[in-house]
Amino acid sequence: MNNLNSLSDKSWEKGPSWLVGGQIGLAVIGLFLATFLAAEYLRGAWPPCSLTDGCQTVLGSKYAQIGPVPTASLGIIYYLLLVILGVAYLQGKRLRWLHLSLRLTVVGAMVSFYLVYLQLFVIKAICPYCMLSAALCFLLLGIDLIVWRRYL
Repeated sequence: MNNLNSLSDKSWEKGPSWLVGGQIGLAVIGLFLATFLAAEYLRGAWPPCSLTDGCQTVLGSKYAQIGPVPTASLGIIYYLLLVILGVAYLQGKRLRWLHLSLRLTVVGAMVSFYLVYLQLFVIKAICPYCMLSAALCFLLLGIDLIVWRRYL
């Protein structure tokens, strides 16, 4: 019975906070990256691409937009929602924000997987900015899975 009392909500709440803080930090990086890519796309410019020459190929492909909306704009929404969910959790410690975050990062990772597939096998060019965004999505999912496994 003592063990059950020691697992109070207050001790639980301290656990995922540092992970959620890390997730917010990664989401802010992703937000800046997606904003940069969307702005470059809307300007009709190509970001500097020193590692590969695939930026123009990838960002100029038909997959770089959905209708008139740049794909990077979806990244802005995705990363912004993760920042909002993380901050909401840290302010109120409500589990629903972590549940929503997990669902969102699963979708983000699936979309990123598809976009990486397109780069490698359809477009046959690599955009380092896009790959960095995909890596951020997979890291964000990893953090959410750790939180889910350990604390939920």
